[in-house]
Amino acid sequence: MKTENRRQQQTATAPIMDADFHLSLINRFAITLLSKSTLDDIFWLIAHNTMEDLGFEDCVIYLVAESGTHLNQKAAYGPKNPAGKLVIDPIIIPIGEGIVGSVASSKKLEIIPDTRLDDRYIIDDSYRLSELTIPIVYENRCIGVIDSEHSQVDFYTSDHVKILTTIANMAAAKIADAMKAETLFNTVTQLQLSQTQLLEQAQELISARNSEQAANKAKSQFLSTMSHEIRTPMNSIIGMADLLALDQELNPVQLEQINIIGKASASLMHLITQILDLSKMEAQEVDLDATPVHLRTLIKEITDFANQSGTKGREPPVTHVAPTIPETVTLDAVKLKQVLAALLANAYKFSDRGSIDLSIGLGHSGLDQQLVFSITDQGIGIDNSYLNTIFNPFTQLDGSITRRYAGTGLGLAITQRLCLLMNGEISVKSELGKGTTFTVVLPFQ
Repeated sequence: MKTENRRQQQTATAPIMDADFHLSLINRFAITLLSKSTLDDIFWLIAHNTMEDLGFEDCVIYLVAESGTHLNQKAAYGPKNPAGKLVIDPIIIPIGEGIVGSVASSKKLEIIPDTRLDDRYIIDDSYRLSELTIPIVYENRCIGVIDSEHSQVDFYTSDHVKILTTIANMAAAKIADAMKAETLFNTVTQLQLSQTQLLEQAQELISARNSEQAANKAKSQFLSTMSHEIRTPMNSIIGMADLLALDQELNPVQLEQINIIGKASASLMHLITQILDLSKMEAQEVDLDATPVHLRTLIKEITDFANQSGTKGREPPVTHVAPTIPETVTLDAVKLKQVLAALLANAYKFSDRGSIDLSIGLGHSGLDQQLVFSITDQGIGIDNSYLNTIFNPFTQLDGSITRRYAGTGLGLAITQRLCLLMNGEISVKSELGKGTTFTVVLPFQ
């Protein structure tokens, strides 16, 4: 009711303002401004608590958008604000357009005695005859505008200019701080939202990992159980086949049949062992057991084993050990044996001629020393189209090669996983029809 009465009492001329009035108004504004911290509170303080005392009919507070391209109406006094903190039909003014946009661009106040004579005038809610526009400038940058219009020609005085300029200057730093605080708040809110999303994703990944680990464990347990259940009768079959093969009364056909049973059983037992080994590694149930070993002795054991089991009557592997190789190194000897034995067996399997070379040298990765094992054959080689997939489980070459050389497609997959378990790596280079080289790089102490 008090506000409505004051509006009704406004006269066609501006109220007379002396120094005391000026000082009192500014003092009240300054004291109240200290308690305001948000953009919303600061703008409505300017619009409500000041303009009414000055006898203005209308005032709108604009804020320059973060993009710096336009101004938004944020608070108002007069017809655009009938009640509460509400701006009816807020408009957007591009920087440089209209009187408000021009002031924001030039950072200089403007008094328009008669808007009918200024083609920049933009009608908002209704036509008024005079306008006073004050820029809110902080660090030489316009951050907002105070704009007032009046129905009387040449309404605004130098006193109005002094008071509004003082208010704009006093509010500038507060508005800038509030803008920074709002930006910071939005940034923190966005970061918190991102953090929440990341935590949710992490929980999903952990849940998926746990589910995968549980599935791998269940698979490993199943395969272990099945392996045991299958191995028991398979051992019986292999044992009985061996006993039958010793029977002197068997004719050649029967003996051949017994040998087929024995070979098929041994092949199936090997497949069962490979599947179990692979499942254990996928379930991360295989531990690393690094111990000091005499490397040259270990290499001799591996080559002797390869010579006895897979050379098909050919020459044993040719071994080259660099003289700089230490006598004793610390690594997992059992797994290294398994890796090199598998690669040597592969080399003999896929080469009918030429030598098999095993070379051991030293490498470096930063300050860490590495052992570099290379197994080279002069066999059939591998087509480039297969090089990226040969370490995948159950992957074999084309059908004709599979039929000729057989195999499960698990040997290289297991070999690669053993290398990774030992913090090493395995790679392959090959030329079709000329041979293949597998290189294993392992760190050691």
